[in-house]
Amino acid sequence: RFMHRYVIASLTVILVSVMGNVSTAREVTLTEGTNFSVDISPDGGTIVMDVLGALWLVPIDGGPAIQRTDPREIEARLPKFSPDGQSIAFQGFHNGYWHIWTIPVDQGDAQQHTFGPHDDREPDWHPDGTRIAFSSDRSGKDDIWDMTLAAKSENTTLRQMSDETAINASPAWSPDGERLAYVRGGKGTSTLVLLANQSDVIAEIDLPGTLHAPSWHPNGASLTVVQIHNETATLNLIEVESAAVLDMNRPGEDVFPFNTPWLDDSTFLYTADGTIKKLNIATLNADTIPFETTVSLDRTPYTKKQHDFTARARQVKGILGPVVSPDGTHIAFTALGDLWLQDEAGTLTQLTDDPFMDLDPDWSPDGSTLAYVSDRAGVMDIWMHNIESGEARKVTSLSTGAVMPVFSPDGQRIAFHQSTGNNGLGPMIPAVIDLATGDVTSLTGIVWGPGRPAWTSDGQHITFLAQHPKTTRLRDAPNQIMMIDPATKEVTWISAPDGQSFAMRHRNGPLWDGTNVYYVKGADLWRATWDDTTQTLGQEERFNDGAGFISSIALSGDGSVLTYLNHDRIMRMDVTRREATDITPDITWTPQESATPYVIHAGRVFTGTSDTYQTDMDIVIEGNRITDIRPHTDHPVGVDVIDASDQTVLPGLFEMHVHQHTGLGERQGRIWLGFGVTSVREPGVDPYDALERKESWGSGRRLGPRQFYSGGQLDGPRSFYAFSHPTNTPHDIDREMERAARLDYDFIKTYTRLSEDDRNRVIGKAHERGIPVTAHDYFPAALFGGDGVEHLRGTSRRGFSPKLSEMNRAYDDVVQILGRTGMTVVPTLVARGGFAFLAKNDPQLLSAPQYQTLFAERERRMMEGMAFGMARNMTTITQRLQNHFDEVSVLDDAGANIAAGTDSPIIPYGLALHAELQLLTKTKLSPADVLRTATSNAAKALGVDTDLGTLEAGKIADIIIVDGDLLADMADLMNIQQVIVNGVAHPIASILANRAQPQTVEGE
Repeated sequence: RFMHRYVIASLTVILVSVMGNVSTAREVTLTEGTNFSVDISPDGGTIVMDVLGALWLVPIDGGPAIQRTDPREIEARLPKFSPDGQSIAFQGFHNGYWHIWTIPVDQGDAQQHTFGPHDDREPDWHPDGTRIAFSSDRSGKDDIWDMTLAAKSENTTLRQMSDETAINASPAWSPDGERLAYVRGGKGTSTLVLLANQSDVIAEIDLPGTLHAPSWHPNGASLTVVQIHNETATLNLIEVESAAVLDMNRPGEDVFPFNTPWLDDSTFLYTADGTIKKLNIATLNADTIPFETTVSLDRTPYTKKQHDFTARARQVKGILGPVVSPDGTHIAFTALGDLWLQDEAGTLTQLTDDPFMDLDPDWSPDGSTLAYVSDRAGVMDIWMHNIESGEARKVTSLSTGAVMPVFSPDGQRIAFHQSTGNNGLGPMIPAVIDLATGDVTSLTGIVWGPGRPAWTSDGQHITFLAQHPKTTRLRDAPNQIMMIDPATKEVTWISAPDGQSFAMRHRNGPLWDGTNVYYVKGADLWRATWDDTTQTLGQEERFNDGAGFISSIALSGDGSVLTYLNHDRIMRMDVTRREATDITPDITWTPQESATPYVIHAGRVFTGTSDTYQTDMDIVIEGNRITDIRPHTDHPVGVDVIDASDQTVLPGLFEMHVHQHTGLGERQGRIWLGFGVTSVREPGVDPYDALERKESWGSGRRLGPRQFYSGGQLDGPRSFYAFSHPTNTPHDIDREMERAARLDYDFIKTYTRLSEDDRNRVIGKAHERGIPVTAHDYFPAALFGGDGVEHLRGTSRRGFSPKLSEMNRAYDDVVQILGRTGMTVVPTLVARGGFAFLAKNDPQLLSAPQYQTLFAERERRMMEGMAFGMARNMTTITQRLQNHFDEVSVLDDAGANIAAGTDSPIIPYGLALHAELQLLTKTKLSPADVLRTATSNAAKALGVDTDLGTLEAGKIADIIIVDGDLLADMADLMNIQQVIVNGVAHPIASILANRAQPQTVEGE
């Protein structure tokens, strides 16, 4: 199988070479699909399939497919023919939600039948053709519903058929229409449930794993069902009366977990191994039904933006958490890692001045003190800063740290979030500290990525933005206000008046003035009335002028002044007059570069432009550039020389998929440098957090790499991560594209719930600005000109991956489209069990001095516990990785641009990248090619390959020096001796010096 696909990939490369630049490729003919489903018409003559999220009609004997839907408008999945064969029902994704649609078989437009902020999925026709059963989360959980069709969709009637706490999915009517089968999800097991009279349970059959797509035999006495267990899909035939299970799998077959329509009593169709198959249940012989689909890839070239790497002064834009004083006269904020104060006249005072991270300031009600968090004692603790005396005092000592402290209205308590190990990126525990006693009280269990707390005006409740799950099948959910009574710990959820999701959760409200609530939704600032009796928001109004992009809002104690970020400006609004004034502080930063020229005498140089070393070479560096690479000669007295004559010199490493948070503190940058990472690419982040790192690291204020970032990942009306930006309208997207230009984003990441017409809009507007766009999904993004794909698998809005099957295989559709377009693929093998695999099989990985020095023992125990927990199922992980190695090899041969990334902090920052590179050596890539995935390939993906990614005269001096021979043993890459960023050299000893040890602070 692998060699067959390798030949296909090689022929693709030859074809692209003959045609010239990959952007000239237009049409691609595909003969395989990945994770697609089929149904058969009642007359047995036509197959409908959903390859690439479009509906195609194929003759029963196979042949060219006729396309019926356009995935650029509606993604169509799980099609089912109506009993009369005249129309097809399907689940369609449009405007951020899945709904039930139908389309005539021959011609005519698709019609939507269900509506609202819900996911309606998995349709199945009743035999009388007037009703469709489907699964839905419209009740707030996952149930089976029934819909009676009407001539007009608004007259459609709905009826809930199941009401359980467990997941209910995949309904299937029996041939006589008297019984309904569906799947009940469980923990480690699933149950096939059969209803009679549409309500009475007549059978429950348990099987391990998860069950999918029950399909009735024509006689109504048995069903086929696909069972997924240990990453293998099995076809089962289940007898209803006896509950006997017959395994119909064929050895090594990669079955897709979808509908298995019956042709007659002995034959059904299913999809597997990238094809449509017809199975005889008596002989278990399967015939393949061939098909061809043709897609047009209109890849319009665009010019990528220019990056300015000169050492010139620049305006600070990474301003974090500006908050206005109780009387409205001052603002406090974080810039370049320190706390600053600015008065009404614009006078600036720097309150802290150290290499640590001081952030999240909040004013005491009397205006005398700022609470904030800092890592100066090792982890993020809450500190107090007296404005008049300058005295600093630490008030918490939590092993896992704290973020976002906020004073209660009476000044006696502080609400905050306690980290559970991901430093604000994921699970947090809302808590309160009593300042008189120091007692810390947890308010709830773990909350996923909550926003900044805010007390209600009466001090009776603590509120923040949080994800409010609507379903357990998919992890996406709208952002709502979570309100907690600290006395009773009772939780109330508050939605926006129009039901839309609130904005990115970090610092976007809610804020309370006693009568009204302020918050950000979309790109705007809003104010709504508050009904304390019903605890609901009332009439809302947009409170800004509709221009710009509002973020990080704060309100004075008397409610008279609002401050907020608008693109790259801080604005102060008089609430009564609604007049906003620009109060952006005048702070600048300048990229640090070497003050004096110097030479690296290198024993071996891997430039990245060839597969071999240059030996005994001199690399001449002036400022931040390499001015020459030449054979070694003796140097005049006075010339500074770094002696690497017994070492290997290579370009600095790129980490191409990572998520960071300021809560990790000062050591974040040193972790990267300690592992030789000189550039990080962050696909999904609060842009102001990322800019703070970019400016602090770039200026040398803190040690750290070069930062490339995307801003918040653009998502639809439901999201998951705190750094996702839910978009509600095209207007929101246009404003984010404007912010991307003003804040100088390096790329854009679109996420799973963004509709395809919105994704098309994003890609077009981003490319106008020269900014690349990446996503989890490769199609139809490839039609729009999308530039990259994150993860071989990755989260999907479908509940299954369109890129990999359950056995982790990709087929002709994935390989050809990614290869022909040359899109960048970041595999993240370590996140698919690769880190556990190496940690189990190579104990030396976890003994790296960088890892042992820069990570606390508690952190190492947590990450190693997760890794070794996964390693208990090593057989499954080993097979999964082998399939991933095959996919990387085939994609590389086909022409995709492979770049190395990890999705840290799921696994340890820095160490994970080395593990990823070691895993990539197990593919068909040569050692030199593996190094290029973290150097030149990465630079190409970011559009900075004219300046970074290889060692050549004229390029920027981002360089690492290691002991060992990397082309012989990739593990030697861990032996970092020096790291050079923008021409500035950092010996490993200075990088590993643990500056985050507890220190004596005045007033502590």
